[in-house]
Amino acid sequence: MSARVNNDAEVLTKVSDKTSNKKAKVEDIRGGSNIRSWIWLYFDSVSINNEKYAVCKVETVKGKKCGEKYKNSTSNCSRHLSNVHGITENQLEKYIRVLEVELAKDANLDKDSKYLTKIMLTKDEWDLLRNLIPVLGLFEEATRYLGGSKYVTYSTMNPIMIHIIDMLKLVSISPEEINVENIKDIFAELEICVDNNDTHKKINLDKPMQTSGVLEKVKETLYRAMRFYWKKDNIESYLPSILDPRVKKFDFASDKIKQVQDLLRARYQDAKDRSTTSTPTTNTLSPASYFHNATVSSFYKPTLLNIFNNPSPLNLQSELDEYLAVPQIPFDSDPFMWWNVNKDRFPVISRLARTYLAVSATSTPSERLFSDGGNMMGPKRTRMNPEFFKRLMFLKRNHNFLDSIHP
Repeated sequence: MSARVNNDAEVLTKVSDKTSNKKAKVEDIRGGSNIRSWIWLYFDSVSINNEKYAVCKVETVKGKKCGEKYKNSTSNCSRHLSNVHGITENQLEKYIRVLEVELAKDANLDKDSKYLTKIMLTKDEWDLLRNLIPVLGLFEEATRYLGGSKYVTYSTMNPIMIHIIDMLKLVSISPEEINVENIKDIFAELEICVDNNDTHKKINLDKPMQTSGVLEKVKETLYRAMRFYWKKDNIESYLPSILDPRVKKFDFASDKIKQVQDLLRARYQDAKDRSTTSTPTTNTLSPASYFHNATVSSFYKPTLLNIFNNPSPLNLQSELDEYLAVPQIPFDSDPFMWWNVNKDRFPVISRLARTYLAVSATSTPSERLFSDGGNMMGPKRTRMNPEFFKRLMFLKRNHNFLDSIHP
């Protein structure tokens, strides 16, 4: 690291007076003996009980400052910025500044250097980009996670979307919804250019962007769009969550749990009734028939032993109540493995869980499957037998679970 800084210093000392202002900018960005670490862009030095602390001043998604404190450790501050806020030292900005100086050294490239300086992002624009990272990072993380195909995603869709909406909501936002088709580009600073009677719009790179209030506008627009597209009144969509032993306590939507439990009871009863009517009959003499044939006349219809075939309503709900009373399991556990272990304990609910939890939250896995199929069924394989094609696809998608693909 020190060798790199020394090399950069040699570059800067060779810069002419003509580019001294550029040199100052590079030194300011890189940091020298008179410039503090880059983390002080996001931390304030505060004295508490005669001891120096670094207090994080990054604005969170909800508009409040973080306030996390660290004592005499810029490494902890840097780690906090990276892990909590997704902020790292801006290497891109440094490299652009160095390029700016390098171009200025060559008279033939000085024009490019001036143009680069002209269109270079301002400090306010860099700060806006840094503050947008934790906001847009929510969507990137949700897209990446919900697009997975090797774990349960449907049950986590509602909790994730509700959390994003809550994080985007600002105090000043009214509950009014908008027509998302009328949303304007927040970042577009446009000018009208007339070229050969052709009027068109283009981005004005020469004029710095007015960043004041843009972050709040981005949050507000995203919040309204989420409220427009994501409706939370469909109780059916919450069933996968209550069937997932990781999130069934509904900490994310406590106001919905009673309705969802009632719906689950109805689904549970339907599934139990279907399993009862679909049970195959045998020729084996039942205890009730034996009791009738052995001890009573044809004038009496036996009903005593029916108590074992028709449990009380309390017993009908015991399986469901027992499941709801079971503590949640850690989120990094596999729900399917849990249900496989507990399928005999909860036979009816486990069938419901297999039905709902197997659904993918997005179409991404199926699109990947079609893509794999297209790659395998190429122009030179169009006469492949359908059954053979299905087996090849099965092996390709499940080879990690097989010791060998050879019989």
